[in-house]
Amino acid sequence: MPKCKQGCTNGVLNYGPGLNFECICAKKARAKALKAALNRGALVGTNPPLQDPSPQGKPGPSEAPDYSQDSLQSICRTIRRNWPNMPACAAAYFEPLASLESLQNDYGLDSGKSIALYFLSNASTWKGDVARAIKAELKARCARA
Repeated sequence: MPKCKQGCTNGVLNYGPGLNFECICAKKARAKALKAALNRGALVGTNPPLQDPSPQGKPGPSEAPDYSQDSLQSICRTIRRNWPNMPACAAAYFEPLASLESLQNDYGLDSGKSIALYFLSNASTWKGDVARAIKAELKARCARA
């Protein structure tokens, strides 16, 4: 049975750094050394500083599009334009939402408010400034409905 660098013969060999075989005890020793280095602060400041993830041209809260004066059908047209690959789970609620005049109307046995809330719960994959603004407007309209 091969021996590891630590001298043990436990027989459990794994690939370690550089594709060398090493046993479990060597991995534990390496992890223990890393943990000790972290605890004493030896590795603090070795990573480069993080860059600001937000681009410079990103609109602030005052520059976000305002949809408060738009009709529900106009908002739905904007959704359709800005989210072309809508998943089926969201599209199932988007189509009834697009047919409503307002959230006070009913679609079959469902209220407009419930359809909008179901759409919002299935629209979590839609990202971007337009998506945030429209989701906020739909939430506000649901609160008023």
